[in-house]
Amino acid sequence: MTNFDFIKLPQIKSLALAAEKATLLDPRSSCINARIALEATLHWMFDNDDELSHPYESNLNAFLKETSFKETTPPHILNSCELIRKAGNQAAHETRPISQATSRYTIMELHKVLHWFPRIYSDA
Repeated sequence: MTNFDFIKLPQIKSLALAAEKATLLDPRSSCINARIALEATLHWMFDNDDELSHPYESNLNAFLKETSFKETTPPHILNSCELIRKAGNQAAHETRPISQATSRYTIMELHKVLHWFPRIYSDA
């Protein structure tokens, strides 16, 4: 049993499951996979939602800073996205250990985003 059974898109589900599975065993990998899952989700949104303008670059930070995304996304989801981005960057680029608490919190934030996502996009 997983907290991400509700996700229909295979690539996003696979990344979320990998992040969840590593939460306690490998917090660094968990945070990195959560960040990649978020980026895959945003790629899907920008590719499938005509109301979202593609940003100047195709990376997570550019997606999160895109005005059309910020104007149509609830503040609590924007906050969750930013927390996931920061945790993933910390895990990927810093040498200090990533705590299980950071990993658990990142997975909780990913769950918030991925729970919101199919409610907005019924095809997802």
